[in-house]
Amino acid sequence: MFTAEMFQNEKRKNSRILTTEEVNEALWQGSKYIMEINEVLPDARENEKGICFFISNYLFGHGVLPSNFVPSSTQMPIQVKERPSVPSGQVTNADEYNAVFSYDAIRINNIDELVDYLNQHYHTCAT
Repeated sequence: MFTAEMFQNEKRKNSRILTTEEVNEALWQGSKYIMEINEVLPDARENEKGICFFISNYLFGHGVLPSNFVPSSTQMPIQVKERPSVPSGQVTNADEYNAVFSYDAIRINNIDELVDYLNQHYHTCAT
C-alpha cells in the first residue's frame, strides 16, 4: 500500500507535486522548464487514461513510483502547429502545455490524489 509518507524523506524533502497554477507562476517569474512525470500504461490497460503530474524536481517518487512512471523536462516556450488551444503556435504556459501534450491523461494536483490512484491501480510498490 502506498502512503504519502513514502514520498517524503531526507533525500526528497523538497520534492513535491506542483499544481498547474504553481507551474504557471514559476514560468511567469522566469523559469524556463517544466518537469513532469507521465504514467506509461501497459497494453492490458490501453483503453484507460494514464496520469501525469508536474514535479518540483526529479527526486520526487524516486524509488517509490512503479517503473512505468517516466520523468521528463521541457524547455519553454515550445513551437507547435497552430491549433484552437494554442492559436499563436507557441506554448508558453502550463495550461497550453496540458492542452497540447497531456490532453489524454488525468492531471494529478496533489499527493493525496496520487496515493489514491496508486492504491487503486497498483498492488505493490517499488522499493
